[in-house]
Amino acid sequence: MDDDLLLKYLLLSVGSLLVATSFTLVGKYAFAENILYVFLGYSVFVVGYKACWYGVYQDSGIKEMTEVLEDSLQEVLKHLREEPLNYFLIGAGVFSASYGTVLFAQVVKNPDLVNGLIAGATCFGGYIVAHEGVNEVPI
Repeated sequence: MDDDLLLKYLLLSVGSLLVATSFTLVGKYAFAENILYVFLGYSVFVVGYKACWYGVYQDSGIKEMTEVLEDSLQEVLKHLREEPLNYFLIGAGVFSASYGTVLFAQVVKNPDLVNGLIAGATCFGGYIVAHEGVNEVPI
């Protein structure tokens, strides 16, 4: 197997493992009503998703991949200095989605229409806010 294909499969495997782990954390800790661990789970998801993305779309070897990642890091740091609001939106959005997820778990245990509506609004609203922060465009 050549190095390019090995790198692709490695990124896809690690990314998939992180995605699966993330939703295990989210599900387990949503029912334990622990917002911070749900937030951690969603954060692990973002890392796993990005690893899968690089695995699918990378068409070069390890050296070129390293250069792309270094360039991406420099771009993120520049973006952070110039557009700090976006990172606030990402954090606030993921936290809101985490809160909504925990509230959804509570609604499963004790059905309540008002809490269900609040859970939906905070979970989906958090996704919209984070999406704005990541992509700088509304949905």
